[in-house]
Amino acid sequence: MAMPDALERLRAIQETLPPELRAEIVDLGSEAVGPLIELLESDDDSWADIHAVDLLADLRATDAIRPMLDVLAATDFDAIIHDRIIQRLPELGPAVLEPAFETIARAQDPDVSESVASVLANLGVRDDRILELLYENFENDAVLGAMLFADYGDPTALEDLELAIFEYEPDFSTPFWRIDLDELVDAHTRLAGAPDPEIAARVEELKAAWRAHLGATARVGARKVGRNDPCPCGSGKKFKKCCRQRTTAT
Repeated sequence: MAMPDALERLRAIQETLPPELRAEIVDLGSEAVGPLIELLESDDDSWADIHAVDLLADLRATDAIRPMLDVLAATDFDAIIHDRIIQRLPELGPAVLEPAFETIARAQDPDVSESVASVLANLGVRDDRILELLYENFENDAVLGAMLFADYGDPTALEDLELAIFEYEPDFSTPFWRIDLDELVDAHTRLAGAPDPEIAARVEELKAAWRAHLGATARVGARKVGRNDPCPCGSGKKFKKCCRQRTTAT
């Protein structure tokens, strides 16, 4: 397919797409869709591929749904284009639903299921199959599943989120245990519409246990850990840059 000049120029663009070029391509309308899909499928790992995702979403190009899902299934979470498709594909609306489930069925891959679930949770469509998929992901990864429940917005998941928070067992060997807990609590708050006092009390209980853990590990062989010593938590950082900071911050 012959590519208009504006799309040829897109190939040379780096991270930032100039607004005037974006406007020029969007003004092409349906004429731009085929070449943009070709660019998306080119697998040349360039910024142009990522801009193609954005432009196809801006054009509301439903013809791009299956190609986007194919790229999503073929890439990993650490690829920029993977993340961009998850962000923008829901904008194409209900037409995404059936191709998305077909992609999951075809791939038979938990990672693909997880990626597509992230799209479906933000689709703005209520479908029992989506909720079932979110529960499957929740069972595999409670933190990610909680975030997807909150994105989907179905309050029937609140009881499961509460249980996950109260049964959460932190790994105090790393100072980053709070990230998972914070994600669980944030998901519950988003879904409930307000903080829950009982959950807040549970968080404080875990923070107290964390402080007690720090007190127990801040001495090695009856010697207090120095500010410049390796942190006892095993992070590889100096104590002053790791758990000492976190203790004073909690």
